[in-house]
Formats: sequence, C-alpha cells, structure tokens
Amino acid sequence: MKSGTEVTVKTERPEFSLTLSEMELGSWVVFELPGFAKADSAKQQDSLDALRKASETSYFKDKDSLWVKVVVATPPAVPAMPLQQQASVGVSR
Repeated sequence: MKSGTEVTVKTERPEFSLTLSEMELGSWVVFELPGFAKADSAKQQDSLDALRKASETSYFKDKDSLWVKVVVATPPAVPAMPLQQQASVGVSR
C-alpha cells in the first residue's frame, strides 16, 4: 500500500488490527471502517479534516464510520525484515 492512501474496509469481524509494515518513517494510511466504533491506542480527533492533518496515529468517529489514520512511527529495519510491524492499532465495533 502506498503512503497517503485512503481505504474503506468492510468486514463482518467484530474486531481486528490495522497494521503497517515495510513503509518509510512518517508514512500513513487512512482507513474508513463502516460500523466500527473504537480504536485502541490512537488519539481522538474532532473532525475528519483534523484526522487527515494529524501527525500521529489517530481516529475520528462520525455517524456511520470509524476513521483511523495509522502513522508509521518506527523506521524500517535494516536489513529489511518482512512482517516487521511498524504501526498497529486495534479496532472494534
């Protein structure tokens, strides 16, 4: 996935983790999660615009969806190590 991407995630699962790996420090992805309500270990933002401007892993809850911006705060390992989690946040309904 490319940094700066916004993705809508549709699933019947009641909870799961959003994880980024093999990305540059400071990279980010915004996930829209219809029907979800909570994001663990993320900072709450007051609006979708504030979420998009945030420089740390954050979330915003609107009427229908949970929006989560996952920001990579750990540099990639050298040499590259596949599956190294650089950023992760748990979400639930």
